[in-house]
Amino acid sequence: VAEIFGVPVGKLNVTGGWKKSTKGELFSVKALFEGGQDDDSRFVASANLTGGLQGDGYRGLINNIRLDSVAGRVELSPFNLVTDARDRLELFSPTIDLRTLSTFATRLFSRDHPVGLWIKQLDASGRLQKAVFRIDRKGTAFAAQVWVNRRAWKCNQTRSRFEFGDNCIAQGV
Repeated sequence: VAEIFGVPVGKLNVTGGWKKSTKGELFSVKALFEGGQDDDSRFVASANLTGGLQGDGYRGLINNIRLDSVAGRVELSPFNLVTDARDRLELFSPTIDLRTLSTFATRLFSRDHPVGLWIKQLDASGRLQKAVFRIDRKGTAFAAQVWVNRRAWKCNQTRSRFEFGDNCIAQGV
């Protein structure tokens, strides 16, 4: 994974459990990733996942998504998760602040990495509302309202390259 996405090499620790209760089968998982070459580049990324079995799949909430580094802490909004644990994953978020997401990604990749440098130079601001991400056997899909400079854009992208102008429709605000 590190080679594919260019994520720094590090140590991944995943702990969790599964239990049956009167509410059904429930799970809880905590993931912690430590990376960086030295004290200046060291970071710790972490998240919690809780949820349960529902029908033929799982529903859950990914929260406490944070990245701690020398530069400080960055926290992302929670995501709702739906999966069949085989070939479909959907993530939903009511609001994603683009500047916070950019800061998170820049610190994860570092400015020395081409992806981190690109994200930093992009200097995104605004927010995604009603964001939906889907990955399945057919590919990936994305939909959201994008708010930039007090103007909303509805974006839908399905299984191909994202071109902002091609798939976003301006809405008067």
